[in-house]
Amino acid sequence: MSMARVKLRDGDREFEFDGPVEVIEAQLQAWQAWVERRTDSPLRCRPAGPAREAKASLEHMQGLPRIAPDFRVQRNLTLEGLVSLKEPRLDVERLLVIVYYGERYEERTVHGVQDLEMAWNRVFPDQDWRSEVLQEAVEQGFLESVEPGNVTLSYRGETFVRDGLA
Repeated sequence: MSMARVKLRDGDREFEFDGPVEVIEAQLQAWQAWVERRTDSPLRCRPAGPAREAKASLEHMQGLPRIAPDFRVQRNLTLEGLVSLKEPRLDVERLLVIVYYGERYEERTVHGVQDLEMAWNRVFPDQDWRSEVLQEAVEQGFLESVEPGNVTLSYRGETFVRDGLA
């Protein structure tokens, strides 16, 4: 099954769809009028990756600053790195950072209690794991129970972590 991901942005509003290509194509059709009203151009799909036509030529690059050959971009953020960036202070925040990392960087959609506890003990060895924190996060609308013993991040939880735990 082919997967696809689409992001639509209008000012501060952002919508992201990912899933099977057929589902995404249906979502694009549903949002087509909205996109066209804001861009004054028809919605067109462009291939991603190497198949996409490169627009930049050497002429466009003349006069641009050179990037040092030893410059490196860190692409693989670790869970510990994300915790360091987000600096969660409360147990619910700590749990949400773990779940967010799993969904965003490990492409997990469901998180089992045992996996979350193992990640917690690895990243927060000085903080005792409390299973009640899962229920607190669900009650606050940050997590959703998808089946017994498994949770997933809600939209509210995702935006809460992405926007800096605020």
